[in-house]
Amino acid sequence: MNNRIEYLIQTNRAEGYDKHDPKSLFDLIKFLDANFTLKQPSLTLSPTGTFRCTWKGDDHYFAAEFFGSDIIRYVVFFKLASSKMLRYNGVSDSTFVVDIVSQLYTI
Repeated sequence: MNNRIEYLIQTNRAEGYDKHDPKSLFDLIKFLDANFTLKQPSLTLSPTGTFRCTWKGDDHYFAAEFFGSDIIRYVVFFKLASSKMLRYNGVSDSTFVVDIVSQLYTI
């Protein structure tokens, strides 16, 4: 994961976005440490410097963008037994988002 983070920071600089938000990175690491049972996510760095993780499966999609100061924007898509998709999204702190993840599924 460290290599991926460094690569994203270097790529952002090369593309003219000379920043990353250290608070976003801190929140990302804190979230992953609290959810060590999760599979390794796909990781991106936005032009504004925030980190975003995504997890995808056959019946789910979960994404979280870390804004620093324990603010996370998230979206969850989860396929129900009826083949309908449940969508849940919002902005919250890491405790709430961790609860959502642990209650819905283990990615």
